[in-house]
Amino acid sequence: MASKGAYTLVVEDRFGSLTDEYTFDSGELIIGRSRQCDIVLPSENVSRRHARIRTGPSGLIIEDLQSANGVFVNGRRIFEAVELADQDVIRLGDYHLHVRGGKKVKDERPVYVRLVGLNLMVADQVFEITTTTTLVGRG
Repeated sequence: MASKGAYTLVVEDRFGSLTDEYTFDSGELIIGRSRQCDIVLPSENVSRRHARIRTGPSGLIIEDLQSANGVFVNGRRIFEAVELADQDVIRLGDYHLHVRGGKKVKDERPVYVRLVGLNLMVADQVFEITTTTTLVGRG
């Protein structure tokens, strides 16, 4: 999108390719495999209307729209509306949506490695590895 907003969602497919980017500052986005959705994720393990992301008074909020396979935020399945923070990762089926912008969360975990993005989608972004075991590449 052309307009510069407060939030960006970067879509990563099951192969690890960054396939799309959505920037917005207010309103809501419906995510699913239906062509009527704002963000279309064409996969059989994504429900037609899988999830809703909306702006709230204190930032972004995501909720599961009774999807078959669930919505996961940072590896944990959600069962009610959850507030999102900058750098959160949402999993819907085989897709990952990376949240940029919004509420900043101070991370107390130690940083073992810092990676700096080189390609266009992540140029100059810093990714901190805070776990001792990290899988890089195709899992």
